Amino acid sequence: MRLDNERLWLSPTDLATRLECPHAITMSLAAELGGGPQGFRGGAYAEMIAAKGDEHERAYLERLVAEGREVVEITMDGDFSAAAERTIAAISRGAEVIYQATFANSGWRGRADFLERIDAETELGNWGYEAVDTKLARSEALPHHVLQLGVYSEEIGRIQGVAPVEMHLELGSGERASIRVREVAAYVRRARSALKRTVEERPPTTAYPCSYCAFCAFSRECERSWLEADHLSQVAEIRRDHVHALEGAGIDTMAKLAGHDPSAHVPGLRDEALATLVRQAALQVDGRTQDRVPFEARGLPEDDVRDRGFARLPEPDHGDVFFDLEGDPFWTPARELIFLLGIVLRDGDDWTYEQIWAHTPEQPGTGDRLGGAWRSRVRRAPPAQPLSRNPQAQGLPDPANRSYTERGRAAAP
Repeated sequence: MRLDNERLWLSPTDLATRLECPHAITMSLAAELGGGPQGFRGGAYAEMIAAKGDEHERAYLERLVAEGREVVEITMDGDFSAAAERTIAAISRGAEVIYQATFANSGWRGRADFLERIDAETELGNWGYEAVDTKLARSEALPHHVLQLGVYSEEIGRIQGVAPVEMHLELGSGERASIRVREVAAYVRRARSALKRTVEERPPTTAYPCSYCAFCAFSRECERSWLEADHLSQVAEIRRDHVHALEGAGIDTMAKLAGHDPSAHVPGLRDEALATLVRQAALQVDGRTQDRVPFEARGLPEDDVRDRGFARLPEPDHGDVFFDLEGDPFWTPARELIFLLGIVLRDGDDWTYEQIWAHTPEQPGTGDRLGGAWRSRVRRAPPAQPLSRNPQAQGLPDPANRSYTERGRAAAP
């Protein structure tokens, strides 16, 4: 959203933001209308995602040009209204592809990545347009993608007099996902109405950690408020419904939770879950005054031998191999790139670490080196004991008393 000449303009991005975190809309309103903190540019992860998104968009544009398509770009000099008029002019004369199509109407404005001309009977003539956005998602359209494309499709329908049949996403995988406009139109209208009511009525909202925090311009403000309030969301593994139940019982800080008697029932919360949360909060509160991270070893009851998870692991052995992968999940929009393979091996009384780097996608021999190291280690290692469904039957110690966490035996390929 943006306050421009004393008028607040909403955008399709605001719809997506409200879907992810209503409190982010509250913070944006306060920043634009005065009285609230200004946001900051996103962190390194958000900037990387934005850069990869731009790269994907440019690649699709270059592909259209290489195919010989006529592409009209709507440049932006800061004047949304003028850019919107140029977009309408390009639509009216039937440009084949319109890049950065701009809309400004009734308090809403935004820029679609592409409008592509199709054969259709509209008020323009025997042609019409459908919106296309480039997104890094690799498998399917997400709800916030639908909202953004839905707004663009409504604007296209307003200009050409007929609603588009479909709207499209060029996914990071290189595939196209198409969505029928009529199937989501009611959802888009409802979302727009809800956002408009939020702006007009400004209902109170509460900050709570969510996936959008990694991209939000106000996440630092929220983190500061959680620390100052000793908010329950800071307790590891706590869920939002846990927080609601605890607050309903007057337990609204981590310190209060740490001091709560776990035998005192909290409505809406299982007693076992309450006991776990009280122990976790107590550990974190205790850790505030220590130079180390406190922990509590948790074992299984003596009569609980589970045939799953770590209980199925054999004893630590000199033939154990620890293997790890490091990669760039967005090396290209379509695929990730694994650039480092690491193997930790036991060599006598010492541990050794072997690094296998791939500096280019075409670098030969990486798989051969990994396979060779693995086979060599397996040949030198004594055979692993077969696993029994009852570890005690093999003379293995009780799983509840295991002191290790993630160890595994190498198996010959």
